[in-house]
Amino acid sequence: MIGTGTAEIYLAKVNQPSALVGDPQMVIFNAGKDRRGNAKIKIYAYSRTTNVGILMRGKLTRKGIINVAIPVLSNDSGTASFVLAIPGPPIKDGGKTIRGRDARYARIRCSKGKWVTRGTFTLGERAYPSGTPTGPSTKVNARPYKTRCHGARR
Repeated sequence: MIGTGTAEIYLAKVNQPSALVGDPQMVIFNAGKDRRGNAKIKIYAYSRTTNVGILMRGKLTRKGIINVAIPVLSNDSGTASFVLAIPGPPIKDGGKTIRGRDARYARIRCSKGKWVTRGTFTLGERAYPSGTPTGPSTKVNARPYKTRCHGARR
């Protein structure tokens, strides 16, 4: 286990605060390497509110990109927030504490004092659970999010 994460989802296409579920927690696992030597990851996410868990796959490219495929969510729900952290903060689950084990698994360089994240989403109607499109899809590029970072001295 290499990290943890959190997410927020809007239930059933309702983009209103009353439909926002903020309890999904994620655990990130090492899944080996692909043919190009990029690290593969598996992410298990679970929400107590919806009582649903999903398995996602992704990879960390040598160019510093984390690419994760988020599957179709039940009841036409949508992802509002998706945050991965390696090793990440501990997650409390009942009497257990879950935490990432290897802080050196993924390293970034903070050469310009800011970390920029962005995302591309494919939006459209899908049949559940197959994920088969039932209408047209639209690609949407999220606005980049910038945060300050402080790199370690070499």
